[in-house]
Amino acid sequence: MNKKKAFTFVEVMITLAILGIIAALIIPTLLAGINERRWVTGCKKAYTTLSQATDAAILDRGPLKDWPGADADSEKVYRYFAQHLNITKECLQKSGCWTRNIKGLNGSTNVSNFTDQGYGTPAISFKTADGMNMAFDLQPADTVAGGTWQGVSRDYNITNRTDKNQAMYTFHVDVNGDQGPNVIGKDIYNFVVTQKGLVPAGDKNSNDNGCNKNTDGMQCAARVLGEGKMSYLHE
Repeated sequence: MNKKKAFTFVEVMITLAILGIIAALIIPTLLAGINERRWVTGCKKAYTTLSQATDAAILDRGPLKDWPGADADSEKVYRYFAQHLNITKECLQKSGCWTRNIKGLNGSTNVSNFTDQGYGTPAISFKTADGMNMAFDLQPADTVAGGTWQGVSRDYNITNRTDKNQAMYTFHVDVNGDQGPNVIGKDIYNFVVTQKGLVPAGDKNSNDNGCNKNTDGMQCAARVLGEGKMSYLHE
């Protein structure tokens, strides 16, 4: 009569240990891939949502060259967009709608002008029904160094190139709301409103749109939307 050979306790433990090692190697990679796809999808959705709101606001209010452009006009201009967005909560110069302690793609922790109230002064932030946190900022023309903002030329913002009084309007979007990792270029993206509509932040004159792991990530939206992935995280 043949006896069936059973696994010994030691053999079972060795097998489990091997499976554990394999899981430890594979699972983080799988999770990273899932997160990246979610962030890319979020970036695309944010771009679509804000593009539609921008187009509607310009249709309502006329060309951007005629819009107010001083810091004191920030809330007024924000309202132009807000009426076309599904906002569930808004925070005007107070916390509660924007991420705390965000980081740059390069690991920097002192990304300028961000606070727990939003971006810039006066700070305006809000939450949307689809789970995103957004911060709106009006950048007066005289503070736009070199005529560009987040890689987007100010001249692209206006129809008359001799007009240098045009402010720039920007949205910073945390595509998964209060969830982590709260890193610019991963789950946080930036968009600039131009005369031709919404433009994803990024330098179109550079090979990588100004987005790589050595930057703070402020110009990664253009690259994500252009490539449909986050290849810069693996370069």
